[in-house]
Amino acid sequence: MSMEERLFQAIGEVDEDLLKRSEQSAGIRRWVSWAVLGGLAACACLALSLLLAEKAPAAEPPASAQEPDPISEPVLLRLDGGDVGKFHLYQASVSEERGFVLYVNQESYRCREEDGVYLVEPLLALPSGLPPCRLEIVRRACVSPQYAAEQAAAELRETYAEVSDIMDDSSIGGMTVSGGNGTAWDAAQADVYVVSDQQGGAYILTARYFTEATEGHGVRFRDMVGTFEAVTPGTSGPAWLKSLRETANHLIPAVFAGDLEPVRNLLTEDAVISGAVEYPEDITVSSIDYTTDDDDSPTSAVVSVRYRSGTEDSYDYLTLELERTEGRWLASFAGIEK
Repeated sequence: MSMEERLFQAIGEVDEDLLKRSEQSAGIRRWVSWAVLGGLAACACLALSLLLAEKAPAAEPPASAQEPDPISEPVLLRLDGGDVGKFHLYQASVSEERGFVLYVNQESYRCREEDGVYLVEPLLALPSGLPPCRLEIVRRACVSPQYAAEQAAAELRETYAEVSDIMDDSSIGGMTVSGGNGTAWDAAQADVYVVSDQQGGAYILTARYFTEATEGHGVRFRDMVGTFEAVTPGTSGPAWLKSLRETANHLIPAVFAGDLEPVRNLLTEDAVISGAVEYPEDITVSSIDYTTDDDDSPTSAVVSVRYRSGTEDSYDYLTLELERTEGRWLASFAGIEK
């Protein structure tokens, strides 16, 4: 694999036109210096509670061989579905202060927490000297989303040459503001999303990347933000909803991968299941919607998963139809709509 190909893999986008442009650029060849790749081995279950582990001190290696900082190992909560794939519903530890869920594809990204900031970063390290590519999540207690958005805009103005107006974003139920340092291929960019924490405060999600990674990591971070949901401590919702979400979280990656054996116990006897995709590791989930036939005691449900393959502009949908029998949810149908 050429140096240019590794660069575009690192930014989350491999495009023939981009590769041709990079091959014609002697400047890129002169300065690219690769770090040793590192990252977290992909976990094999869907729901987890993130707990922090202490970092062991270590001597700093030379810059040319420096690995990514060690990350906090998550504690896995294994559910009845078993090991079914690489997609994960991340749930940060829910305490009196905070909690949220976020849908992440760990084939491509890792999660860790550092100094109170929750980070989602590419597994594949970028060359040194480039602006960071990561999603940062912080909570501001007792601060309204409006004020948090104004603070975020002010902070962007201190760093970025151009900053947009604060805009309402109904797709996330919050506000957005963006900053950028021009249109050069390696110019730093940032998108800030602000949503309520449902406790009188706000969550601020900041996606950082550079211009050439806009259609790669930039788009994928935006999709992840679409799955973000604040969890109010002490309110877990009805048992049937928890069971429905857990069942769907096992089924979704299994259907994407075309490997149903680990989830046979979650299918009806006459279930019709199809929808395997060619490269499940390139999928980014944008949203998961649940619709039931009754809000109090449902007997059927439809789960619609909006996702994107690789860097495609359009979204596809995975639909799951489930039946509830004796307190258990079983899938009777699964299919993909292009």
